[in-house]
Amino acid sequence: YYAIASKATILSADEIPVPEVKFEETFSEKWCDVLKEGRAANAMQACEKFGCTAEELDAAWQGATLVKFGGGFYCGSVSVKDQAPLYVFNAFFMVMRSKFVGDGVSIHCYE
Repeated sequence: YYAIASKATILSADEIPVPEVKFEETFSEKWCDVLKEGRAANAMQACEKFGCTAEELDAAWQGATLVKFGGGFYCGSVSVKDQAPLYVFNAFFMVMRSKFVGDGVSIHCYE
């Protein structure tokens, strides 16, 4: 869970250890160029940049070109509201988390 959360909400894009070769193979551009141009974001930052909700970001994620870099480590080329796309990490996380954390929801443990 932490591996997913950290890339979605804690680490900024420049702090995420992106496998550069796999990134370039998937998206046909260099990770260093994307960083220089400010076109990468974690999920929380993407919501701010796009001016969207977590649900809108998740809906855009569903139709995005995605790559899995490792366990709990995904990146997608995402666009919301016809804005220029960003490379977003784990954009699904905040909607997934809302099913377990917040008003009216709970987690039960049976031992």
